[in-house]
Amino acid sequence: MLHLRCGFFFTNLLLDPAALDDGVLRITMPVDHLSYAQAAAIISRATGRPLRAEQILDDQMRAALRAAGHGDARSKRP
Repeated sequence: MLHLRCGFFFTNLLLDPAALDDGVLRITMPVDHLSYAQAAAIISRATGRPLRAEQILDDQMRAALRAAGHGDARSKRP
């Protein structure tokens, strides 16, 4: 059996829950890439809470992931 799905389906939109509470979906890619702006609009309609997509720098994402308890992948290499 073969199952195909969009790569965006795999994306975890809850990587930065504090930002979502503030109404921002922070991503490192342009907001129109993989339709993050559209995803934010759909989530906003579904939850009744305003949400917008915002592009941030890679370093900002790394800092947010570290703050959430994720380690540096480079430090785990042998």
